[in-house]
Amino acid sequence: MSDIDNESMKDLENEHRIATVGSRARRVKIEKGESWLVRFIPFPMGKNGAFYARIAYHWIDRKSTLCIRNTGPAFGGDPDYDCPVCAAANKLYNETASEPVRLFAYKAMGHPRWRTLCLVVEKNNTSIEGEELYLPYEFDLSKTTFTGWSDMLLRDQKKGTSKQGFLDLDTGCDILASRPNIAIQLQRENAGPILGISDNDKLDRVIDRIWKRCSPPQLTLPARTQLVEAADRLREAAAKEAQHPGQNRDDLNRQDSE
Repeated sequence: MSDIDNESMKDLENEHRIATVGSRARRVKIEKGESWLVRFIPFPMGKNGAFYARIAYHWIDRKSTLCIRNTGPAFGGDPDYDCPVCAAANKLYNETASEPVRLFAYKAMGHPRWRTLCLVVEKNNTSIEGEELYLPYEFDLSKTTFTGWSDMLLRDQKKGTSKQGFLDLDTGCDILASRPNIAIQLQRENAGPILGISDNDKLDRVIDRIWKRCSPPQLTLPARTQLVEAADRLREAAAKEAQHPGQNRDDLNRQDSE
């Protein structure tokens, strides 16, 4: 078999591995007591070139509706938007004496999360091998976790070593993301080139390979009528919650208390 045939076979095997992973987005999901070793990557997510995307959803009756007010402007959000769902949730929270209803309203307010992209190096001390090592994962950070993430990046930028800080593909570092309790904690590990690749030519090829598999969020803004309908559903669900506390537990669990 010729070298060209060998190379073609390797390419086909790689593409087969990608196909078997599935078409759904790969997402970091760290359960309590678990830890993943990841490498965040500085992929520009929006028109402003930021390495993250602020996205907020209202969860009502197991259905999500994008919150325009709390989603970042780079992704179609508007902090001055008069959101009917936000208004309904705030009214329920401020004017209801029932604690279960107040909790339900709070969870439906459309709290933002910050989407980042990363490679997964290890899951619970088990190394990732093969093609999966080069597949980007979506890592949605809660307010608490993003505060720690952004603090690290700002400190790195102030040091002046690299504007990309720990995200830098050559001088950055891996991050151990662990969940001892509710909040995910981030800790620096293994400073150096991404995936330990020191050869510049190989690093360029790997980065190109990873970048081709990255994509920014593609969000569809809800119409005003959809938001009004969602606000009506929220009020109906809150009334049921008042009568039967806990029946909307699935919705409550979709937003942790970080």
